[in-house]
Amino acid sequence: MKAIPKTLISLAVTLLFESIASVQGASLDGLGVYVAGGTSSSGAIDLIAAIGQPYAGVLNGGSSTINSGFYGALAIDPSPDPQELVVNGSFENLAHTFAPDRNGVMSLPPGSTVIPGWTVVSGSLLWGGVNDNGSVLPSGAATPFGHFYVDLTGSTDTPPYAGITQAIATTPDQIYDVSFVLGTVESDGFWSGPVSVTVTVGFTTSEFSSIPTGPDWQWRKFATHFTATSTITAVTFTGNSAAGHLIALDNVSVTAVPTLRIAAFAVVGNDLLLRFPATAGHSYLIERRADMTTGAWETVTGVISTNSGDTRQLTIPDSFGEPRQFYRVKQSP
Repeated sequence: MKAIPKTLISLAVTLLFESIASVQGASLDGLGVYVAGGTSSSGAIDLIAAIGQPYAGVLNGGSSTINSGFYGALAIDPSPDPQELVVNGSFENLAHTFAPDRNGVMSLPPGSTVIPGWTVVSGSLLWGGVNDNGSVLPSGAATPFGHFYVDLTGSTDTPPYAGITQAIATTPDQIYDVSFVLGTVESDGFWSGPVSVTVTVGFTTSEFSSIPTGPDWQWRKFATHFTATSTITAVTFTGNSAAGHLIALDNVSVTAVPTLRIAAFAVVGNDLLLRFPATAGHSYLIERRADMTTGAWETVTGVISTNSGDTRQLTIPDSFGEPRQFYRVKQSP
């Protein structure tokens, strides 16, 4: 069985249609048998098949009728929880390298690796932490994501602002989720927003802005996706603009989007139905090809998508009116 990229598909459903010679008396002139028995595995892909199981549908020849079909469901163990790829995403003092000045903060120049897991870039950065009196940058504030965070405006509070970067191990063509929070203090004009940061992941750059509402501390979460193109990907956050003197960054996270795994499939009339756990914020489409060794995948049009809780169902109308086809479900950011 030719391997299918596991970042795109967990199950290839092969629909095979051939002419069956008419049944003469008690003899059967021809029967197509296409799948081998047992379980075939490749990475995160498990394909369970029954030997001797013909294509789905009803075959008629003379006075004889053969009813056949696919398995109604595949029992597949759930994927494990995504592994966190960022080291020290909340900027904690893991190596006891924090050496605060009289204001309870630590100024770090470009190139500094004092914060475990991270390297400072672009400009000087402030690293703040809660002390015994509960003070933090700025004084009297606290973060809900541990005891430390960084201020991208640095000690100068003027552009160009600081940045912070980390290289993480990635798998080419794998989709990853990125999330982080930005904080401001809206009860104090000196520390208030709006603020914005530039996020660079590999060769992709995006800008995110926080326009806070309400008083006191405002922590706002942001999320994006990227598809890895190499085995190592740099994730960089750089201060872009600030109304006040603070761009608080905290709780950075990067996780691989769980491998798409088909939980069940069924045939209803001439329609093929695929069901799988869907991930919020991602889109899905069905592609097909007639030959796994030549040609290219093409998008199937007219697919009907429905949701039931966290389960997505994609229906390919009249798929059994098509000649031999291979189908796959593709997940996109």
